[in-house]
Amino acid sequence: APSNFNSTHFGRSVSHSYFNINEFPTSFAAITLSFGGHAVFPSIEKHMEDPNRNFNKTFNFAYLVLLGVYLLAAIFGYLTFGDITYSPILCNFPRNTSTILGAITATTKLMIAFHVMSAYPILMNVVCTELEQTLGIEGTNRGNGGGGDLTNQNVGTFKERSGRFFLRISLVAFTCFVAVMVPYFPDVMSLVGAMCLTMIVFVLPVAFSFKLRGDKMSILEKVWGLCIVCCGCIGGIIGTIQAFQSIASKLLAGAPPG
Repeated sequence: APSNFNSTHFGRSVSHSYFNINEFPTSFAAITLSFGGHAVFPSIEKHMEDPNRNFNKTFNFAYLVLLGVYLLAAIFGYLTFGDITYSPILCNFPRNTSTILGAITATTKLMIAFHVMSAYPILMNVVCTELEQTLGIEGTNRGNGGGGDLTNQNVGTFKERSGRFFLRISLVAFTCFVAVMVPYFPDVMSLVGAMCLTMIVFVLPVAFSFKLRGDKMSILEKVWGLCIVCCGCIGGIIGTIQAFQSIASKLLAGAPPG
């Protein structure tokens, strides 16, 4: 069977490859980054009204929806644009807002921006909570039974509230600074996905499962867990090397940051 096929898009030749082994590790790291919300799952589960009954169903449903959306965008986007696909793929769409397609593109970009802004507080909640507890300014759940009941909290003293305010403002400013000032940000994010998130998504959950309930797991479960760890390690190592090579080559070539 041929390894690629060609088509045209607005008169421009488009090439498609079924599988590109050279790009797979980097893509693996990017995919891992897209599904790497594991760090915030304990916090989300803690604040659910009935975690034992709702968390697993909510988790599975959310991941199925996410997978479906990603597959639709990836399959139809690549079939349409092939090797001329830009990242993000919206850059392939018309940008003239006076046309219908241009207006749809602009609206979609606004929706994605709103999604990122909405997800940011959830992702930062774990960092903020840990730092606030370390600094002694959390000011919540004191003498109220603990747990995840958000309606049964003490906001703390003025000093604690002020500390939390300035801490969170500082974290927002720092993340904005990193996003704006760090050169070759897409490659850096691929590096983060390969180096860190493969551990969080593939390795650590399996390791914790073995530690907590390894004596109750069947041989099949253990073998499946080891396969997951091996896939994560191989993809993460190769993706990390490729990300470093990409950043180094751009630095040596003096490519403009972007």
